[in-house]
Amino acid sequence: MLVWILSIIIILHGLVHLLYAAHAFGILELQPEMPWPQKARFLSSLLPGKVLKLTAGILCTSAGIGFVAGGLAYALSFTAWRTLLEVALTLSIVSYLSLWDGKLFDLDNQGIYAVVIDLALLAVILLESIPLP
Repeated sequence: MLVWILSIIIILHGLVHLLYAAHAFGILELQPEMPWPQKARFLSSLLPGKVLKLTAGILCTSAGIGFVAGGLAYALSFTAWRTLLEVALTLSIVSYLSLWDGKLFDLDNQGIYAVVIDLALLAVILLESIPLP
């Protein structure tokens, strides 16, 4: 039962990444005039607006697909679940940190919950790999 609950959480997490991707691609607007990812502190000076949005969309899409695939693989006991989730977690954490605007307010609109969930999932993966005495 716990495997299914965790699998559903992972899959839902991936679907939220896909919502952020749709926002970055301009398919939908998560909130009116939401500045993410246009005001990314690290990447906005390196990438023009459209390229930045495309990059954010690709990163979020890749992470989202990885989470959905990893959640399904975990539920079905496929051995690739760990690798899929490690890749998705890495993409997710790197993308949200690199797309952060550098300010400590309005973090909920910049993916702070995604990063917290990522770190919790990473802890689960690491604890799962520790052999018990």
